Formats: sequence, structure tokens, C-alpha cells
Amino acid sequence: MKITIIGTGRIIFFLGKMLLSKGHQLTILNSEPSECEFLSKELKARVILGSGTGLKSLKEAETDFCDVLITLREKDQDNFIIGQVARTIFKVPHVLALVNNFELEEVFRDFGIKGLSNTKMIADLISQNTIFEGFSYLMSFAEGKVVMTQYEISEDSPVNGVAIKDAHFPKMSLVSVIFDENGITIPGGETPLRSGQKILVISDPENIGKIAKIIEGD
Repeated sequence: MKITIIGTGRIIFFLGKMLLSKGHQLTILNSEPSECEFLSKELKARVILGSGTGLKSLKEAETDFCDVLITLREKDQDNFIIGQVARTIFKVPHVLALVNNFELEEVFRDFGIKGLSNTKMIADLISQNTIFEGFSYLMSFAEGKVVMTQYEISEDSPVNGVAIKDAHFPKMSLVSVIFDENGITIPGGETPLRSGQKILVISDPENIGKIAKIIEGD
């Protein structure tokens, strides 16, 4: 995939290194000249000096050709604006943004931006190749060791019509709530998953990718 990362700090280097090791094509927008120099020397990525908050730097980064844009600026306002521009003007299919104020995560989701409260979660999603439309990260607990995620069951999902106990979800995961046209259901192992349902799953972060692939298919 063609991935663009926007931000500063050590996380940019480590996330970039991980993405490159997975074979992705990487462009980095960084507003610190010294960091740009370091990243250019240490990573086989295209590094551009810029904040990403203006159209000029996003155009220079050829944002309209990227598959995933990840914005990790310190201010939620910056990340929201960048995400909105990426989605609406450059038509980027998948936008992930760091959200420091968890109360804003729902706002980000409403505008098509996957707002995540920690950078490890973003790295896990990318490394597990888990970027798809039916997935939403909701919140984390216990300092990020436990997460709650929402998935939507599509008509062509491999688990459509399958009982939860037969869906082979990871051991460290629990389908806690199902939403559908009939309201809210607290499911058991025999409860079938059906097209149109939204399910809440509690798990550890490492299993997000596995759960998504079970629901979405390979």
C-alpha cells in the first residue's frame, strides 16, 4: 500500500520503519527540519518538510495517490482538519488519526476518520493489514491492554449465519453486544451472526486484526 504519515517525534521513525519492513511505500510529512534530515538518512521513504495542515504540502506528498493516510499531530484540531481534507478533497480511502481527547473519537468517526487514542493501536492495525470500512475502534481500558471495537456483519461475510461459538474468534475476545433492527441483544455462544448486525467485541489489541479477518474474510 501507499501510505502517508504526518507528524513529528520518535513514533514517526518507529512506525515508518515497521511499515517499510512490511513492504509498503511510504511518504512522511514532518514539520521539523532536523527530523526530516534524520528520517531521510535512516528510512527508505520520501520525506517532505511540511505540517500537512495546508493543501500545498499535501499536494506535494501526492496525497491523492495514497491508500492510507495517518495523521499523528499533537493537536486534535489539526488531525481532524487533515483527515477531513484527505477524505473530501484527495479522496483517500482510509484515514487514521491520533485522538488525544477520547470524547472526540465519535466526532472523528462521524466524518469517516478512524480516530485512535494511541499510536500502538494504529501500528497494530497497519501491521495486521486491518483497514476496512466495517470496523470502528471505540475505546480502550486498562492503559490500552483491553479494547472495545465495533464490527458490521456484511451479507458476504464468512460469519453471516454462523453461531458465535463456531466463528472461531480468538480466545482472548468476547462478543459482548449485538445491535440490529430488533434492538440490543446480549449474545451467547449459540447466537447466530447475521447480515446488518453491528457487534461490540472486547479483546486485547493484538487480536483486532484476527477478528477483522474472521469477519471480513481474507
